[in-house]
Amino acid sequence: MSNANRVLLIDVPALSCGLAGDDRLSNLNKLKSQGTAIPFQPSFPAVGATVQASVTTGATPDVHGIVASGFYDRQRMTISYGENSDRLLEAKRVWEFAKEQSPKFSSALVFWENSLGADCDFIVTPQPVPKRGGGHYSSCYSKPPELGDRLVRQLGPFKQGWLRGPFASMRCSRWVTQCAVTLIEDFQPNLVCTSLPHLAFSYLKSGSDEHKLKTALLVLDECLGELMKAAEAGDYSVMVMGSYGMNPVNEAVFPNRCLREHERLLTHKVKGMEYLDFGQSRAFVVPDHQVAHVYCNPHAISEVYALLSTLPGIERILTLEHQNEWHIDHPRSGELILIAAQGYWFAYPWWHDAYQAPEYAFHVDPFKKPGADPMEYFWGTHPFVISQDTSKVTQSHGRLPDDNVVAPVLVTNFTPNTGSAEEVKDTEIFRIILEQLGLEAVEPEFRH
Repeated sequence: MSNANRVLLIDVPALSCGLAGDDRLSNLNKLKSQGTAIPFQPSFPAVGATVQASVTTGATPDVHGIVASGFYDRQRMTISYGENSDRLLEAKRVWEFAKEQSPKFSSALVFWENSLGADCDFIVTPQPVPKRGGGHYSSCYSKPPELGDRLVRQLGPFKQGWLRGPFASMRCSRWVTQCAVTLIEDFQPNLVCTSLPHLAFSYLKSGSDEHKLKTALLVLDECLGELMKAAEAGDYSVMVMGSYGMNPVNEAVFPNRCLREHERLLTHKVKGMEYLDFGQSRAFVVPDHQVAHVYCNPHAISEVYALLSTLPGIERILTLEHQNEWHIDHPRSGELILIAAQGYWFAYPWWHDAYQAPEYAFHVDPFKKPGADPMEYFWGTHPFVISQDTSKVTQSHGRLPDDNVVAPVLVTNFTPNTGSAEEVKDTEIFRIILEQLGLEAVEPEFRH
């Protein structure tokens, strides 16, 4: 256990209780033997951006405002998806409280969600730059600026393709690991938050392929071993969490197609391609894997609810009245929220024929698409065109866990003070971090 008031928080999306005891994760098991492993209860929806926001603010989505990986901006009439700005959070984050109590406090964010503009001493996060003719240049934002140049000289450049698309690879987590180790060894920030993403997209790309999963786990254990070694030398308390677990799926639900067929969703054509008309549509859906926000004309809520209720694969539809119970009632939320049934996930397309699809449908372009698109991780039948075959997706997330096997896990090298011996809520991590930093616990607070 650390006595130096330093904390290393590592998010490993898709790390579940079922995996935490795997013999192949020897370094994780070593960490567990020093402290504890306990089921981790994510906020709803169980997606990375939402859970990381809850962890760092101690607040639920109805307070911090990260209601999904993206949302419909009603004022600008556009989808804001995959945005990485710290300003999107409406609640103060743990390092802001820490700095108020200890002016010399320092922090680092390495590939942490919503880190651009955060009041941290060190930041490294992907920031792809759009190309004139489409696509993006690989780029990382860094604070201070010279840090990025130093990391490129030391580690080589980060490739955006390692993180998204068919080329997504374990090299992403290896690069992030080396980056975090460098910051810990050279600067020893009091708080380091980082994320190792490759396990999640290994699941997504490979399904239940045991050989590929074994390789992903071995690489994860290597990365954890390097981080733990650096943390031990710097006397850090270490927390490894899975922000969500993966669920097996075998069928996609297309709510936007339903709305298009009943003329609630409207499009406008550009060279024969159909683009979503946000202004004229009475309703449209912004999917986020197994959860989807439905944005409706206020006078169309009842009819849209009735239409979507007929679709198979939807377990529940949250109305505005029910959203309060789920701590998701926020101005950014849809008038309705869909939760997929077991074995299902939500796809964003509203078209049936490929020739009607928008141009971005065939490319890795998450910032233009009106919702999550796991198809970006699979090649189609033509070179450098992503697949439109939704049957390739066999793993998803977003639903709250049904049992502790698929539930995410928290593993620490100390014994945290949790509200329950059975599980720890993601909002509790905020307080646990402050305690391990030797600081006074505080209540979540809105930003002014």
